[in-house]
Amino acid sequence: VAEVPYNASQTIDDQSVGISLWVNLDNLPSTLTHESYLIREGVSGDPYETIYIVVGTDNKVYFHVKNTAGTDYQVESSGALSADTWYHIVAVANGAAALKLYINGADVSTSAETLAGSIYEGDSYWYLGNAYNSSGSGLDGFLDEVMVTDSALSAGDVTILYNGGAG
Repeated sequence: VAEVPYNASQTIDDQSVGISLWVNLDNLPSTLTHESYLIREGVSGDPYETIYIVVGTDNKVYFHVKNTAGTDYQVESSGALSADTWYHIVAVANGAAALKLYINGADVSTSAETLAGSIYEGDSYWYLGNAYNSSGSGLDGFLDEVMVTDSALSAGDVTILYNGGAG
């Protein structure tokens, strides 16, 4: 688990965020019987998390964003991940547009919701590979080239990131 402390000068935009990362799972959440957090922005009080990406026990990727009222918006991937394979995952929230989820450069968004209001700003750690230290929802695998932007990434940006990385 890696933890990045809160820094008020490094906050995200209240309407947009882009997250890019590479992941390789040694063991799938379906065999671990718990979801695996890839990245999570924490809040010191309720709702405790504002933005996060998990691989669920169905081995699909889920991207969640909460607004200032605490309402949770999500998008999930259309397909499941496999073990021992590098995947490039990008999650995008862009104001009044539907949340997007990309895997290996392709838009795999299903059941996408549109964020209403402003993104709830975290005031705690960004956690990589777990919900928080010792939470029991840890990633059994590897993360690489993690990037969080305070603006939405375009489909063209996603293609450039995918073609430029190797996991």
